[in-house]
Amino acid sequence: MNIRKRHAVCAGLITIVILAVLYGISVGQIRSLDSRLIPTAEAMLAKPLDKPEFIGYIKPPPGENMPPGEAICVQVFPGEMMKPGELYEELEQHVWYNTTFIINNHPLPLFTPLSVAATAWLREIVDGQATGVIIFCYTPDLAIGTHIATVRTSDLSNQEYLYSWAFRVE
Repeated sequence: MNIRKRHAVCAGLITIVILAVLYGISVGQIRSLDSRLIPTAEAMLAKPLDKPEFIGYIKPPPGENMPPGEAICVQVFPGEMMKPGELYEELEQHVWYNTTFIINNHPLPLFTPLSVAATAWLREIVDGQATGVIIFCYTPDLAIGTHIATVRTSDLSNQEYLYSWAFRVE
């Protein structure tokens, strides 16, 4: 093997090791909730925030328990963020690409090996208008204990919409 090929192979292996270490660090950071946020999470468990109109089904429900290894899912209704004159299809695309999950104060990329269990995009016509739901599901490796999840998205004018809830992994 010539010197250039050896350097390329070594550089590739070093890159893979660095990415694996960074991936491991990011996974470790979301596994458990920072102890400073536990009082906030406990308050959210005791009295969950009301769901806004743009949020449908949530799994696990606010204030509930879930077993380790299960998916966290949220239904987002783009139509609830729509303003007069906007096209639903444009808003739907925007929401699809601009929705973030935040677990224990750490944003998850939309498509990562640790996160996406399933993502669905459902659309129907109601009273001549397109409407639908986008379902985001993630399966992060969470430690036993209390956690906070947040879904954050925006509309076409970049107005931010978010909802946070606490749950326990038991």
